[in-house]
Amino acid sequence: MLGMDAKTKRLACLLFAICALVLSKYASAPSGTDMSLQAENLAGVQHNPESDFAVSIIGNAARIDRFIGAGTVANIPPTIRGLPVIEIGEMAFTRMDRWGMPEGIGLTSVIIPDSVVTIGRMAFVNNQLTNVIIGNSVATIGVGAFSDNQLTSVAIPNSVISIGHVAFGDNQLASVTIPNSVASIGDAAFAANQLTSVNGTLLSNYLHIFII
Repeated sequence: MLGMDAKTKRLACLLFAICALVLSKYASAPSGTDMSLQAENLAGVQHNPESDFAVSIIGNAARIDRFIGAGTVANIPPTIRGLPVIEIGEMAFTRMDRWGMPEGIGLTSVIIPDSVVTIGRMAFVNNQLTNVIIGNSVATIGVGAFSDNQLTSVAIPNSVISIGHVAFGDNQLASVTIPNSVASIGDAAFAANQLTSVNGTLLSNYLHIFII
């Protein structure tokens, strides 16, 4: 009977060690990043074909100037013409209507690869986005980049340094976590949402981001 108790204790210790190892693996993941991005990559989700994007070549990199695909989902490839896609240009995923106002193209989902460093002004404005995954190298999110969409949540990666005016304005965000990497947040960056939860550390310093 004593032998059985000792065996049971050894088994319990082994199971505890395995659980601790698994939990420590997930706990070490950087805060503010979107684990679903890794899941998408592991699942081998197909990127949109290169023909869906009009680009400019800048040095040894590419900038997306316009989305010319027909779908409502944009899984942006990390390279186009063999060059890394480092920038999404101004109004790349929207259009101007006949009165000169931005008009969306009905986009509902976008995955931005880790190669992208800059998201330009109003890049995705006035679409129908409900899902956005921002790559872990994005440093700048431009003015109005994701404004006037239908986002209920967004993960801002630790790489982001600057969030422009009204960048996420007029969505349906209920909560947002702003990583410590962010040094600059523009006026009304998260205005006209449904925010009930914001990481408390920065809220007192950036009250202007919720006010139009």
